[in-house]
Amino acid sequence: MSRSSQLFARVVLGSCLSVLPLGATSAVERPVAAKSSGEVLKYTEPSGESFVAIGLRAKDLPEVQTVRHHVVLMDTSASQFGEHRTQAFAVLQAFLRGLPSDDRVSLFAIDVQATRLTADFVAPNSDAVRDAVATLKQRAPLGATNLQAALDAVNETLPKSANSTVLYVGDGMSTANLLTSDSLRLSLDGLRTRQVPVSSYAVGPRRDLKLLGVFAQHTGGVVMIDDGGDSKSAASDADVVGQQLAKAATASVFYPEQLDVAGSEMKLATAQALPLRADRETFVLAQGQLANEGSLTAAGQFAGQPVRMQWSVSGLRSETAASFVAAAFRQAGKDGGLVPYAGRELLTTAWNEFDQRIELLTAEGVSAQSRRQQRDAERIGHAIQELDPANGQAKLLLDTQPTLKVKPVSRQVAQAEEKPAEEKPAEEKPAEGSLLNRGDFEGNPSDGRSLILDEVGRQQIIGEKLRLEVSRAIQDARRLEAIEPDNAITILKRAYGAVKSTIDAPIDLRQQLGKQLQGVIADVRAQKEVADQKQIHLQERIAVQESEKRLQEKLSLEDEKLESLIDRVRALMHDGERGNDAAYVEAEAAAEAAQQMKPNSGVSAAARFNTEASFQLNMAFRLRNLRAEKFLKTLEQVELSHVPFPDEPPVLFPAPEVWKALSERRKQYASVDLHKSSKAEDRIAAELDKQTDVDFQDQPLTDVVTFLADFHNIPIIIDNEALTEEGIAPDTPVTRTLTGVKLRSALKIILQPLQLSYIIEDEVMKITTLAKEKERLQTRVYPVGDLVVILTPPQGQGGGQGGGQGGGQQGGQQQQGGGGGQQGGGGGGGFFNVPVNLPARQPNAQAPVFNNQKVNGAKKKPNAQR
Repeated sequence: MSRSSQLFARVVLGSCLSVLPLGATSAVERPVAAKSSGEVLKYTEPSGESFVAIGLRAKDLPEVQTVRHHVVLMDTSASQFGEHRTQAFAVLQAFLRGLPSDDRVSLFAIDVQATRLTADFVAPNSDAVRDAVATLKQRAPLGATNLQAALDAVNETLPKSANSTVLYVGDGMSTANLLTSDSLRLSLDGLRTRQVPVSSYAVGPRRDLKLLGVFAQHTGGVVMIDDGGDSKSAASDADVVGQQLAKAATASVFYPEQLDVAGSEMKLATAQALPLRADRETFVLAQGQLANEGSLTAAGQFAGQPVRMQWSVSGLRSETAASFVAAAFRQAGKDGGLVPYAGRELLTTAWNEFDQRIELLTAEGVSAQSRRQQRDAERIGHAIQELDPANGQAKLLLDTQPTLKVKPVSRQVAQAEEKPAEEKPAEEKPAEGSLLNRGDFEGNPSDGRSLILDEVGRQQIIGEKLRLEVSRAIQDARRLEAIEPDNAITILKRAYGAVKSTIDAPIDLRQQLGKQLQGVIADVRAQKEVADQKQIHLQERIAVQESEKRLQEKLSLEDEKLESLIDRVRALMHDGERGNDAAYVEAEAAAEAAQQMKPNSGVSAAARFNTEASFQLNMAFRLRNLRAEKFLKTLEQVELSHVPFPDEPPVLFPAPEVWKALSERRKQYASVDLHKSSKAEDRIAAELDKQTDVDFQDQPLTDVVTFLADFHNIPIIIDNEALTEEGIAPDTPVTRTLTGVKLRSALKIILQPLQLSYIIEDEVMKITTLAKEKERLQTRVYPVGDLVVILTPPQGQGGGQGGGQGGGQQGGQQQQGGGGGQQGGGGGGGFFNVPVNLPARQPNAQAPVFNNQKVNGAKKKPNAQR
C-alpha cells in the first residue's frame, strides 16, 4: 500500500489532516475518483442540514509557452536523514532534469533560516545548479525547519513580473517557528495575488500534510507524498516523481476571481475562489442543498484574456458521503476558510483518518463503560455525536446505566426484622455486563452475613480486578516502551486515571497502585529520553558517516584525477624526448595543475621539478645548436664580405622634378569606387556638411535621432540588434549642446562617447556600433598600368638588360650600364627613361623618353653619387 493512503496514528479531534508517521496503520481504503471534470460528495445530517464537497477540474485550459522562474526549497533539518534525504535529492535532480532549458531556477537550503545557494536564477542544467546541489549535499541535516523564513525568502527572491513557481521538498514541520493563522493567511494572499503556485513533495518520518495541503489548495500547486520505499508504488521511483513535479510546475493554473453556484443557495467555506488545475481536483466545501439542475461558474482572467468555465451539476459524478463532509466544513470555518484538500488523494487520506478517529473514540467509550466511568463514556459519546450525529454507538454510550442504591445498615436490619421476606420490595437488577452484576450486595439474612462484610468483599474483588488491570497495563507498556514509548506512556496514564476514578477499591490499594504507575511512567519517560538521545546521536553518527563517506569519495576522486595528470605528464615527456618541444610546455602545465590540486604531494612536486628541468635542458640544447649554426653562418658572411665588387655603373636616381612630375601625372589614375550611390544617399551625404544646432538635456537617444531626422528631413534609424549585442540601450540619455557645427561633426560628438557611429546604407542613415562600422567594406579599383615605364636606352642594353645576363662572369661587359660583378651580382641600373616634361599624352603618340646625360660623367667618379 502506498504511503499516501496510510493514516495518522494519533490525531487531534476535529482536525482534517495532521502529521503522518511512517508506521501508521491504514483504515478502509476509499475509492479514488476517475479523472473527469469534477465530482460531488453529498451528506445530510439527521437534523436535515446538507453539506457537499465539490471537486472541480479546469476544462480546456491552454498551455502557456513562457519562461518560468522556479524557487526550490530543500529542507535540510535534522528530520531529513538516511533514506529520506537520499530520496529527496533524487527527486530534486529528476525535477531539474525535467524542466525546460529556457526556465530559470534558484535553490535554497531551509532549516532554522533560508540560505540561498545560487547567486541568481540560472538554467536548470547549468554548472551553477550542479555546484549548488553539491553544496547542498555537503550540508549536515541539523536543526529545525522555519517555514516562515522560507516564505519571506521566496517573497524577496521571486521577480515581480515573471511567471514563477515554488517547490518545497521536506516534511512541512515548521517546528523552529510555528506558523500562526494570520501569518499563514497573509503569505497565502501574497502568493495568490502574484499567482505563484506552491507545490510540495512530502518526505520524512513525520509530515504535516495539512499545512502542505493548504499551501497547494490556496495557491494552485500540487502535493506528492513519499511512499516510504514501497516498490509497488509509482512514488518509489524518484525519476517518475521528479518528472511529474516538473510537469506540474510548468502546467497552467486558472485563478478565478469568483465562483457562482446557480440554482442553489449555498454557503461556501472559503470566501475567495480557489485556483483550478487540470491535473487534480480542487475541492470546494459548502453547506446547503445542491440542486441537480443547477450549475457552477468560475470567471476570471487567464493569460490576459477573460475566461469562464461552467460545470453542470447533473454532469458531475455524484457520491453519497459520510459525516466527514460536515466535519470538514465546520473545521474550515474554525480555521478561517483554510482548506487543505488539494486533490482527491489528500481528501481520501483525511476521510480515512476521520473514520479511524471515530473508531478510536468508540473503543475508548466502551472501555470507559466497562470500568463504570459513566461520565467519561457520556463525554466520549457527545464527542462522537458531534463528529457523526447518526452514529449508533454514541447513543449506546449516552444511555444512563442503573446505579446501586444502598440504604443505611441500621435501616435495612430494622426492616429485615419487621417485614417478612416475601414482602421485601423488588430490587433493581444491574445492567448486564456491569461491574455491579455479581450478586446481591445488600446481604442475605439466611446465611447471617452483614452488609458491611459484603461491601468489604466487593471492594476486595474490585481491588483485585484493578490490580490485575494495572499489572496488564504495565506489561503492555513494558512491551511497547522500547519501540513506541509514547503509546506506552498513554497506556500507563489511562491506567492511572482508572485507579484514581475507581472509588470502590480500597484507598490504600489505590495509593499503592498509583505510586507504582507513577514510578513506571517516570521510568518509561526516562527510557524515552535515553532513546531520544540515542536517536539524536544515531542521526549525528549517520551524518558524520555520510560526511566521511563524501570526503572519502572526494579524496578518491582527487587521487584518480592526480593519477590521470601524472600519466599525461609521462606521455608528454615521452613526446618531448622524441623531438616535440611543445610537449614539454604542456607537460609543465599538467604538472602545475597536479601540484595545485595537492600542493604537499611528493608525486606532484617531483613531476613539476622534472618537467621544468627537462624543458630547460631541452631549451639549452636547442640554443646551443642554434648558436653553433648561427656562428658558422656568421663566419660565412664574414668571408663573403671580403669579396670585392666594382661599383660600375653607380646607382643614380632621378631629380626631384621628375618625381613631382610623376605624382602630378598619376592624379588621373585615382581610385575608383564601384559602389553607385542613389540620389537619396547623395542627399544624406550632402546634409552631413550642413550646419545644425542641438540642445539636449538627458534626452533618450531615440528622441535625439528623431529630432535630427526631422530637422534635416533625412531618414535616420537605429540598428537595435547591433546595440543590443554591445549592451547599449537605445534609450541611453544624451546631454549635449552644440551651435553652428556641421551635422557630421555633431553626430561624431554625440555618438563617439557612446561607442557608436553612423553609416549611409540602403538609402538611410543607420546609427550603429563601431564594430559594425568596421565590418562595412568598400570595393575600390586602383589602375597601375602607367607604372610600367618603357625603357629605351640608346647604349644601356649592357646595363639595363645585360646586367642580369652578365651575372656570374668574371668581369662583365664594361660598357655603360655594365654587367654584373664577380660573384654574380646584378648589373647597373642603366639609364632612367623618365620624361623631363610630361605634356598631355595624345592618342597614338609615342611617349617621350628621358636620357640622363650625366651618367657617362658619373661613371668616371665611383661612389660619387651613391
